[in-house]
Amino acid sequence: MKLKKYDKLKQFLVMSFVLGFQLAHSQSTTAVYNIKFVSSWSATTHPTDIPSNGHWSPFVGAMHNSGVNFVTVGQNASLGIKDIAERGATVNFQREVDAAISAGNADQFFNAGSIPTTTLGTAEIDLNVSADFPLLTMTSMIAPSPDWIVAAHDVSLLDASGNWKNSVTMDLFPYDAGTDSGATFTSPDLPSNPVQPVFSLRGRFPFSDLKMGTLEVTLVSVSSPDCSNTISSFPYAEGFENGIGDWTQSSADDIDWSVDANGTPSRGTGPSSAAEASNYLYVEASVRGTGFPNKQALLTSPCFDLSSLSDADFEFQYHMLGAAIGTLSLEASTDKGATWTNIWSQSGAQGSDWTSASVSLLNYVNSSVQLRFNTSTGTSWQGDVAIDDLKLTAGRITNRKLGFDNEQDHTLEVSLFPNPVNAESLRVISGESFETYRIFDVLGQGIAEGKVTDGNVIDMSNIPAGTYLIRLESPIVSITKRFSKK
Repeated sequence: MKLKKYDKLKQFLVMSFVLGFQLAHSQSTTAVYNIKFVSSWSATTHPTDIPSNGHWSPFVGAMHNSGVNFVTVGQNASLGIKDIAERGATVNFQREVDAAISAGNADQFFNAGSIPTTTLGTAEIDLNVSADFPLLTMTSMIAPSPDWIVAAHDVSLLDASGNWKNSVTMDLFPYDAGTDSGATFTSPDLPSNPVQPVFSLRGRFPFSDLKMGTLEVTLVSVSSPDCSNTISSFPYAEGFENGIGDWTQSSADDIDWSVDANGTPSRGTGPSSAAEASNYLYVEASVRGTGFPNKQALLTSPCFDLSSLSDADFEFQYHMLGAAIGTLSLEASTDKGATWTNIWSQSGAQGSDWTSASVSLLNYVNSSVQLRFNTSTGTSWQGDVAIDDLKLTAGRITNRKLGFDNEQDHTLEVSLFPNPVNAESLRVISGESFETYRIFDVLGQGIAEGKVTDGNVIDMSNIPAGTYLIRLESPIVSITKRFSKK
């Protein structure tokens, strides 16, 4: 009997629970940031009713992920935020952070100190920040006041590519926590009934339209996890028949990759079977707010030690079927995941068949490299993206002596003419007759391929100006050369 969509979704959730024991999360990079608040609250910027004893309560906050929000405009304040706003007391807020830590949604509470005797001044702290908890929330009471605060909430210290931001600067403005209805700095307690959602006081009595201060977040240093799992024997292959193998999920994204077979739960998207063997890996885009829109899923390889290779290719098959397919990218890192470079990308629906991709790793030979699949879902549930049949292979022979049947060594000499190319064709000057070629840009992304014509001539008419690598193939040899096009 054919399963309906929701029956398959239940089956998928059960499968995901079972396979969850196999899906290890990656060691993430950590960074040290200086977190600083610089006050600009004064009689010049906010002259109305400014108190003579104005000051700032302790600037407290948390590093967390998207699983928790501590203060949100338009929502009622928590007890912890209420206590900070009305009394500058931080005990209940710290308890809320501790609860988020226990639930796996935060990793630290911090106190950057107060500005106790003046409206002007600074408060700052250095924090060790994990990529698993990249969101910053920080708040302080505007004191004295009925229930007024400044707050920065859910500020990500990672950019869209998952790299640490060098700096973040934000102007902070006053908010009313909605728990006391006093109208002036020194109003007596007047509990709001009913409690109101947190709202902005910018430009409302007694505040002007100017900022209360500036949040300055500056990257101090980055440390990366050791690459404890290194692959140095090639060819390497992974088909996800026993989970995700040496690859790891990330906690710094929105959703995980899942092992599957025989079709994803959603109709009209995802593969019906694996590209090879039984299993494949895919991202489930179902459920608004969870699987779409624009939800990121990261999958990171072990370290590949290419120090003994003169050439290398990474090959895989991908499946992108659906009315709302987002983007699939392959990225590379040579600093153990601290920074990533995009080396291949595909967007939008690509049909119902599996498609093969081959990416040159020539720029990474003689070193160690990690690879990462980075996918972002589209605008609806019909956006499942899948990968399978991953292979990393070494180039066959590159510019070295070849043994022939007469046991004499001959050096294969290959040159390109003209180089730089200033015509419509490139001639390969060599004693070897090459059959095919592939051209890569400096990032290793393939831009052209084809057959070498008689006389070792290659058509260059559609190659734009730039610097490239060309790989020439014959039945017994693979040669890679560099050339430029004017």
